[in-house]
Parts: sequence; structure tokens; C-alpha cells
Amino acid sequence: MSKIIPVIHTINLEQVQYNTHLCHNNGINDVFLINHIIHNWKRASFDFFNYLNWIKETYPDMNVGVNYLQLPTLDAIKETERIGFDYLWADKSYINKNTLHEALLIKENISNVKYFGCVAFKYQKPEEDLEWTCKTATTFMDVVTTSGEATANAPSIEKIRAMKQYIGDIPLAIASGITPENKSSYEEWVDYFLVASSITGDGEMIIENRLKDLIKNK
Repeated sequence: MSKIIPVIHTINLEQVQYNTHLCHNNGINDVFLINHIIHNWKRASFDFFNYLNWIKETYPDMNVGVNYLQLPTLDAIKETERIGFDYLWADKSYINKNTLHEALLIKENISNVKYFGCVAFKYQKPEEDLEWTCKTATTFMDVVTTSGEATANAPSIEKIRAMKQYIGDIPLAIASGITPENKSSYEEWVDYFLVASSITGDGEMIIENRLKDLIKNK
């Protein structure tokens, strides 16, 4: 059964607390943190450290992931493990015939986190050979993570069906465009839904009714 992981676009501790409370109170024990505002990675790390500590102290059973937009993937791994996150989601996984040495370095440096690596992801060069990329990715990451063409755009069913066929038993995640209305169309092939746009409102606050609609029949 597909697992829903809300993505909290962090602003401050109070906002993270509100959204985390809402998730936990609705039976969700996994969240991702991401920061689109701060560009300085040291400041972002300081905030992430405080957010993670609060979440783990308040909800010890909750798994917390992070997407470090401010850092290259290899550096993000080191910072993620230093701080103690459970998951890392990285937009650049370097699954390309010309950059596999970078993917290998990432694989060699991951030890304590579940790695959500992106494949055929938004705003990146289209895959010339999706089958090769997907099959190769299975040896470099824990969860193959894909998206539609842009933020809040869902991928085509045909793309998801093909990717799942190529990766076999390796988990597949979608990180854009999933809504309470279209979720059921993808559940046959997808293991994780990383969701933000369809369940958040002003101030990056999760809307409880939207969250409840999303997790119905999960």
C-alpha cells in the first residue's frame, strides 16, 4: 500500500510544529523538510537541526527526511547523516552514462539514511533511454523518485507504469502533482507519494481537510 509523506516547506519552528502535529494526529509518521527560502546551507542546517530535534523529542516514532536544495548531493549526504535525518531526497542523482562516477561516490557515502534519488525528474534534461536509467538507478538508491514536468504537475500514468516495470521490486516515489483526486490512479505502481502543493495553503500550512482527503483508504 502506498505511503503518503507530506513535504513541509519550512519557514519557522512554529510552522513546522503545526504541520507536524497535524500529520501525526492524522496517523502519518513520515515527513520531509525542505527550504526554498534560505540559500545559505549553514543557516539551513542550523534550522533543520532545530526542527529535527523538536520533532524527534515530541514524536520519537516519526521518520524525518530532508531535501537540501542548498548543497550538492554528496555534501547533502554528509550533512544529513551528521544531523541525524532518516531520509534524504536529492534532486540530482547523476544516473547518466557520463556521471556515474558521481553516483558511485554518493552510494559509497550513504550508510544511515534511506536515499530517495531522482530519476526523470522535473526541470532536468529528458532521459534519452528511460529503461537504462531506471535499471541503473536501482543499484544506486533505495527509492527511485520521479515527478511530472513541473511543480504540481503529475506524471503520466504511462511513464509511471513503464518506470515500475523497469525497476521491478525497488520502491517508486512520485514527488509532484499528487492530489486527493488523482492518488488512486497511481497506487498500483507507486510506493511513496511525496506531497506538498495539493495539501498546503497560505503560509505553507497544511490544510487538514485536504490531508484527510488524501489519506482516505490509504
